[in-house]
Amino acid sequence: MVATQEAATQAMQRARAAITHRRLDEALTEFIVAAEIAAKAPRCEETCSDAWREAAEIRMRLGQWDRAVEDVVESRDVAADVGDERRLAEAENLLGVIEYERGNWHEASRRYGVAREHAGTIGDERLLVEIETNEGLLWTALGDRQRATESLDWALSRFEELDCEGCGPRLLSNMGTVLVGHGRTEEADALFDRALDECKRRLDLYLGAKVMMNRARLAVGQGDLIRAHTLATTVQSFCEWFTNSSLEAEAMFLLGSIAGRMEHWVEAENSLKTALEMCADGRAPNCEAEAWAELGEVLIGQDRNQEALEAWREARRCYRSLGANLESLRMSDREHFHGNGENPPTF
Repeated sequence: MVATQEAATQAMQRARAAITHRRLDEALTEFIVAAEIAAKAPRCEETCSDAWREAAEIRMRLGQWDRAVEDVVESRDVAADVGDERRLAEAENLLGVIEYERGNWHEASRRYGVAREHAGTIGDERLLVEIETNEGLLWTALGDRQRATESLDWALSRFEELDCEGCGPRLLSNMGTVLVGHGRTEEADALFDRALDECKRRLDLYLGAKVMMNRARLAVGQGDLIRAHTLATTVQSFCEWFTNSSLEAEAMFLLGSIAGRMEHWVEAENSLKTALEMCADGRAPNCEAEAWAELGEVLIGQDRNQEALEAWREARRCYRSLGANLESLRMSDREHFHGNGENPPTF
């Protein structure tokens, strides 16, 4: 039987329907079926490329990082065969997102640069804004404030000209996170609101949970611990629908951070150590670094100085491997000042 575009399209529709019902394994299977059918059908390269890319996004949610990369490469190769610049840009951008999530930050930067070249070729403003926002998030994490500001200013100048209703929740949430890094919290919260509304419209619980985590982080920074705790526990309850331990680890990290700020030391230490177990073996490198840093604060709060120094050394190791030099330096300062019995500087 000759493969048809209609059969591939139907498999794509089944996959997207499965996502709305949180049946991720079923969605993944259908996307792969769609890709394989489309590969054999005439003039079906666009569907084939989309199916592999969307399969990769499901693998990200399942924490299958290596397989996610393989699927995006399939998507990119199909797009390259027909010279589809937009899908090439989308594939490279997604590769950047994957590498960022699993801690390969320099590779993420390279991928974003390639994605920008492809998107610039066709002048796709919306995609360029998404790429620039992703890169701004990366520069913020790396502590490169100047480049983060440049990315943010460029993205905002284009973002305001776009039809905001059509912007995806990931773009809105990432832009909000970059704004938080620049102290523009009210604007960030408004973007998080819009991102959540978009997640509800799309029935996307996973991205909704990611947005709530970003809002919880903002609430912690503002000292609104009740709101932060409510958001983090809500995300934790959602995690039963996912098998991606990085999201659950982040929720557990935030609960530990909140407990530490309330001086509930035992609860804080237990939550942070649980988060570290979930982060092990490269499952969530950034969260692992943050959890070690926060554990150091919890231990120093109990006058367990030597254990705190050891935690900050681990945090420094993690940050250094990510290339987050500013955070690595901050951990060195914590070690130095507490190790010498001095008052540490504030940041």
